[in-house]
Amino acid sequence: MVSGATAGRWVVAVAVAVAVATAASPTARGLWPVGEPTRDARDLLAAARSSSGVAHEGLVEIQGTLGLPDLPRLGDVAALLGGTTRARVWWRSPTGWRVDRISATGESGTYAVPGGVRTWDFESGDVEQAPAVTSIRLPRVDDLLPPQAARRALAGVTRRDRVTELPAQRTAGRAADGVRIVPADPSSTVGHIDLYVDRRTGLPLSLLVVPRGGGIPALRTSFVDVSTTRPSMSDVTPRTPPFTRVRTTDTPDLASAVDRYAPFALPIRLAGADRSRDLVGSGGSATYGQGLARFVVLPLQSRTGRPALAAAANGGGTALDVGDNGEAVLVVTPLLNAVVATSSFQPERNGRPHAHRRWYLLAGTVDATTLQDAVQDLVDNPPPFRGRTR
Repeated sequence: MVSGATAGRWVVAVAVAVAVATAASPTARGLWPVGEPTRDARDLLAAARSSSGVAHEGLVEIQGTLGLPDLPRLGDVAALLGGTTRARVWWRSPTGWRVDRISATGESGTYAVPGGVRTWDFESGDVEQAPAVTSIRLPRVDDLLPPQAARRALAGVTRRDRVTELPAQRTAGRAADGVRIVPADPSSTVGHIDLYVDRRTGLPLSLLVVPRGGGIPALRTSFVDVSTTRPSMSDVTPRTPPFTRVRTTDTPDLASAVDRYAPFALPIRLAGADRSRDLVGSGGSATYGQGLARFVVLPLQSRTGRPALAAAANGGGTALDVGDNGEAVLVVTPLLNAVVATSSFQPERNGRPHAHRRWYLLAGTVDATTLQDAVQDLVDNPPPFRGRTR
């Protein structure tokens, strides 16, 4: 959507471009010299990490090529990570922002509100409010904007990873300094990450993730246009239609529900990797690994796990051998690998064996061998119920 004011500015820009022989066109701006980088690579990373206070507004294009299967109850994650998405952002502060996802048929908006996040689907009129912070949830479009995606990615960068400077360039018409990050862990599926940061403010302007051994980006997110002026309060204030009921939930999606209600506790170590303390998973789910080689484990209920396993198999997944007491299907994409698995065991109840089956979804930026080893650990050593120790 383009407002009247924005359209007016484009008319003026075109008129000026004609008058000065296209010197002010976006293409020409991209050719303006940017000079030498003004910060070294580590300083650039520090500026990007601390950029949440940089006010801005602009249009973003997100391109994903992960090709995930459309598994049950995972919302539009497959579409978000496997196609092209456009979004407009208004960012006053970490507690005052709005992101509109733009589609061919309409828009959906996500707003930061006191104590939570409110979403509004403009087509259906549905409004939902959820806590701002949950230990784990499925990705939303605002997670994939360059600043947020960069800060999340940089949270996993360690001193072992190789960081080098890239030639400066113009992104969305602004001078930007670049850095390339190459993971040190050989089990990571990430080949390298290219990040470009606004030279003046430190705001991440573009992020490119290339899988190991491949040249085609698995994820690209970049501003098409951006301004670092502070949006008005009216831009980030939710507009709830009259007579609309706001639905409040503590579990906005499958992942958050699993984390809260899963009955058993995952172990502190899987596939030789320790449970991460700084990332998602404080309840029934957990994240394992370090740096850019991490994976999350979600325990599933049978009504979700059973169709998810079938969908993974029917979608071209590869069956893994995890022994007679388990079944697992691997889904491989250029960057994100996933396994849907089930296991059976017979714990004693009232002195008698009682058949029991568990279901899991594992996914992350680690190789297939790591995920298979993690599933094997879960099959061989079923996690105890919460409140009990092994």
